[in-house]
Amino acid sequence: TVPLLDGRVAEPEALATFVQRAGARGVAVTAVEGDPHMVLPAQHAPSAARARAYAAYNAAAAPAARLTGMQFDVEPYLLPATVLDPAQRDRRFLELAAALRQAAGSMPLEFVVPFWWDAKRDLLRDLARHADGLAVMDYRTDPAQIQRFAAPFLDWGVEHGKRVRIALEAGPIAVEEQRRYRRAEAGAKGDLLLAEVEGRQVLVLLRSPAAHPQGQMYAFSGSRTIDGSATTFHRDKAGMMRLLPQLEQVFGAWKSFGGMALHELR
Repeated sequence: TVPLLDGRVAEPEALATFVQRAGARGVAVTAVEGDPHMVLPAQHAPSAARARAYAAYNAAAAPAARLTGMQFDVEPYLLPATVLDPAQRDRRFLELAAALRQAAGSMPLEFVVPFWWDAKRDLLRDLARHADGLAVMDYRTDPAQIQRFAAPFLDWGVEHGKRVRIALEAGPIAVEEQRRYRRAEAGAKGDLLLAEVEGRQVLVLLRSPAAHPQGQMYAFSGSRTIDGSATTFHRDKAGMMRLLPQLEQVFGAWKSFGGMALHELR
């Protein structure tokens, strides 16, 4: 992250020194931004101002002190429907992308997207007009799944002449319990009540089994623990490092492949 102050990089000399020292060690530096609220119309201009600040820094910096680009990890789907109508998310995201593209000028601009956006063909087609590349959150640990989820984006990169990086997760994910319920017969007791309250459907988890004359009851049928092992390599970082050469070899068949990205590798 690069702190900004009054529309400018807060400490350009310190950033330049950092970038130069990193470059001397073979490390490139990219400015990273991201917040779901950036897709809201009122936040488009402030978000674009951040991109202009990075572009202005690069324009004034010596070649060895320049950022290699900027990345925006927005994830608009994290906004609740009460904040932004889900039907507007894609349009607002593309409007933001257009504003960021204009503000970034010639500076490389990358967007972070989830692997399940492969179904959003219209969005990806239009995003190609604004993005220089994508980082795909391909957060799975099974090699076959990783490859299957990456392929549509690598194809997109070839079609549009864009760089695509495939990202894996190495950070911790909280353990969750998944509970299953089956529909109970009419008049039977259940543990979960589906009822309508003022025109809205509401689920009520009961302290003890009961029946309801109007609502639909569901009975608890079992549970399982989800430990995140299908999503993150947090508990097997050595396994992830062993897998990387294999993935790089497979993905290297696409000229759009820009390398692997590792989230929270510490």
